[in-house]
Amino acid sequence: MNTQLARNKKELDKATAKLNEAERKLESEKNRRRELAGQLEFLSDSLKENLSEAQLSEKIEGIKTEAILAKDEGASALASAEQMTRENQDLEKKLNDVRKMSVTDDSKAAETAKEALESVIPTSKIGSSLVVKNLIKETEHTYRLVKALSEQDMAGGVLSIENPLGKELFGTKEGQEISMGNIKFKILEIKN
Repeated sequence: MNTQLARNKKELDKATAKLNEAERKLESEKNRRRELAGQLEFLSDSLKENLSEAQLSEKIEGIKTEAILAKDEGASALASAEQMTRENQDLEKKLNDVRKMSVTDDSKAAETAKEALESVIPTSKIGSSLVVKNLIKETEHTYRLVKALSEQDMAGGVLSIENPLGKELFGTKEGQEISMGNIKFKILEIKN
């Protein structure tokens, strides 16, 4: 049984490393979007300052190029997130196996492996229902996360992870706060 726990620990370490890498990619994508938002704000301010048409065209082309790059990086991050979801399903199965082992073996190693596996499983994923509070308007909304934009029905509370808000909500934990421009949201509850 200790051999099984050691294998599970190695797999957990690998999955944790992959999860951390995907989180770094997603954070990079979020930072890229913030930069683009800043550039768009700059462009808007520039319009107010009556910059020359050539200067504005140059700025617009630069922003378009960065937007295309950010979109490509977002697709890559989404693919990584989908891979993580598949890996997490495997980890959930292993977690159940470890739970069964810990019932018959109260050893410290089984308990440690069980706790480590539980900490890797993301809180929100495709199919999760989230209760979200808009901290600016003080309103609460419930959304169910789906993969495809074609499945989205915002009025019905169905939100795609391809939607900017859906991207921000994907992989969050209860109590976590996220920002979309000037609007801040807090995740009040997650049901998987």
